[in-house]
Amino acid sequence: MNVRWELRVSSAASTPTGPSCVAVIRATSCTGTASLAVSLAGGVAVPVDLCGTESRGLPLTESLPPHCPPDIDECSYSSYLCQYRCVNEPGRFSCHCPQGYQLLATRLCQDIDECESGAHQCSEAQTCVNFYGGYRCVDTNRCVEPYVQVSDNRCLCPAANPLCREQPSSIVHRYMSITSERSVPADVFQIQATSVYPGAYNAFQIRAGNSQGDFYIRQINNVSAMLVLARPVTGPREYVLDLEMVTMNSLMSYRASSVLRLTVFVGAYAF
Repeated sequence: MNVRWELRVSSAASTPTGPSCVAVIRATSCTGTASLAVSLAGGVAVPVDLCGTESRGLPLTESLPPHCPPDIDECSYSSYLCQYRCVNEPGRFSCHCPQGYQLLATRLCQDIDECESGAHQCSEAQTCVNFYGGYRCVDTNRCVEPYVQVSDNRCLCPAANPLCREQPSSIVHRYMSITSERSVPADVFQIQATSVYPGAYNAFQIRAGNSQGDFYIRQINNVSAMLVLARPVTGPREYVLDLEMVTMNSLMSYRASSVLRLTVFVGAYAF
């Protein structure tokens, strides 16, 4: 219940049982502003609810001003009033969200997309990547020799370069964000082959970045696979996973590979 009490004494008189008065309490417990007629006698305030809901007694305490009903700590009654933090205030409560989130009318917290709103500090040579609770500025060109940039987020290792013989032919950079403490196993990212060669077989694996075994690959068919979260993870945390697709053709003695370098940002909260 979210009520702001304001006690106004309108009259007073003596009764056989002691002093009594009639007061008006203004409340915000129903639509608009409602008035409750209150009879104070014997240290108990009994509101007559003009909003049509059930009346109840409110014992008075010595620590409060005379004839003032005690504050109700709504936050202590339930942990579900607010998604993140409930703060009790005199006559009401308020919900708060952590930095990087905004409070919705439903008392839920929603991530603020700083990249979409423009509220970031990334330079023109950087790309803004949003994740739960924040953002990251990454260099637009992330290619490292012997790789060269051929398009946004894609690096190619030239076949003519001897250093490329034992390296994946290309690396594509992707970014995603997940919340903390997700139920597992959970599908988090699907890998899809962009080119299909007759007689070729594709195998998918995690080449690097999974030393703790938090993820695994489930191959769906010859051209796609799913990255699966194997166990709950708690953020803030960052993974850089090299997801490799190895293409083989035994008849032509052909073998090549390409890598999708996926950066996974784990938010600090479960929302």
